[in-house]
Amino acid sequence: MSKIYEPKGKAREYSPFALNYFKGCDHGCFYCYVPRIMKTFNPDYVHSDVSCSLSGIQKECERFRTETLFPKSKNGEKQILLSFTGDPYCGFETGQTREVLSALLDNQCHIAILTKNPMKALRDLDLISEFENIKVGTTLTCLDDSDSKKCEPGAPTGIERIEGLKLFSECGIKTWVSFEPVLYPEQTLKMIEIVSEFIDHIKIGKLNNHPMEKEIDWKAFLMNSVKLSRNLGIKFYVKNDLAKFGSELMFKYPEREQDFLNV
Repeated sequence: MSKIYEPKGKAREYSPFALNYFKGCDHGCFYCYVPRIMKTFNPDYVHSDVSCSLSGIQKECERFRTETLFPKSKNGEKQILLSFTGDPYCGFETGQTREVLSALLDNQCHIAILTKNPMKALRDLDLISEFENIKVGTTLTCLDDSDSKKCEPGAPTGIERIEGLKLFSECGIKTWVSFEPVLYPEQTLKMIEIVSEFIDHIKIGKLNNHPMEKEIDWKAFLMNSVKLSRNLGIKFYVKNDLAKFGSELMFKYPEREQDFLNV
């Protein structure tokens, strides 16, 4: 049965709670962390062996709403992220996420969606619009289409994701972007500029556990991205693993407040 749980470590920097009902997706991202956390050594696992479990989802949402053991975040909300172990709108999704959203809506839960396919998520705009507190987000790593197809061959391009997110914003839905992992610093800075016209919040984090991370000057990127975000007036959060490269930046509230991640 899928469980709503409290993420730990780096995952906690995204949301106080999460719900995973997909394991794997078909995006083929070279930097995917799921095989590591699922303790599988099959490099094709997350792309070829996707599973979904919705067993007891309604009861789990009811439990979350009424369970007094769950602490509230500082702003009094219990935000749930969809999700860490799979994309809620991956190619294998055929309506399961709509079922999950219905259960969450019935129990007045607060939701943050993270998907590389916001265009597909527009299918559920009617349900999404009914939530009192919901945010739709996407991960952006590449602006160049050729880089996108190389790094995330099964996912929509960066431009397609931006277009989908902008449509949500135009419909009055709060939107956010995860710029993690940063793969091409200059492309990331350009994308920050592009989404600044409509986005409500961004998160920025470095590439980890890959040889490519050694090729990037993280301190320079951090300084440039923070300066740009401040100049553009974007609400942003720099994740811990990147923030350590710029202790002299004197981050302001709420730039380093985890609970600000409740977007």
